[in-house]
Amino acid sequence: MKKHFALILTMIVMTAALSACGIFGSSDGTDSIPAFTSYDLEGNEVDSSVFANADITVVNIWGTFCGPCKDEMPALAEWDAELQDNVQIIGLVGDVFETSDAEYAVAQKIVADSGVKFTNVIAAGELAEFMNKVRMYPTTLFVDSNGHFLHDPFVGADVGGYKDVVKSLTK
Repeated sequence: MKKHFALILTMIVMTAALSACGIFGSSDGTDSIPAFTSYDLEGNEVDSSVFANADITVVNIWGTFCGPCKDEMPALAEWDAELQDNVQIIGLVGDVFETSDAEYAVAQKIVADSGVKFTNVIAAGELAEFMNKVRMYPTTLFVDSNGHFLHDPFVGADVGGYKDVVKSLTK
């Protein structure tokens, strides 16, 4: 009986993880990241025009509370240094909504300790509402130069998987 319960529980968790693509899918009409103005972890204003800097932007949504998010940061930093010119990574810190939040300094430390050089944006303004759709961390999105989704969201920490998606999009 315990094995049966464990199997059912595992199936429910896997279904939830795999259905995460519905978080941003057509069920709510969302096909892109909304236009936004926010701040990065250096206090600079950043808006949705940041996507125009590359053909493909990998948007890694992470939280200061998330162990797997923090664990993958050094690998993301390494990958970022190797990316071709038409691909960029942007972090979106899902649990920091203002530069005055206590987590803002925590996020800055995580990024600095991981050697991350790519832009990390806080979930201020229009991004705060968008973050209500994120159910699991990390969630990684792949968008074009206008912020439109190019692929289903990738739920979980798997830089190798992100690389595979980018490779499939650049063929």
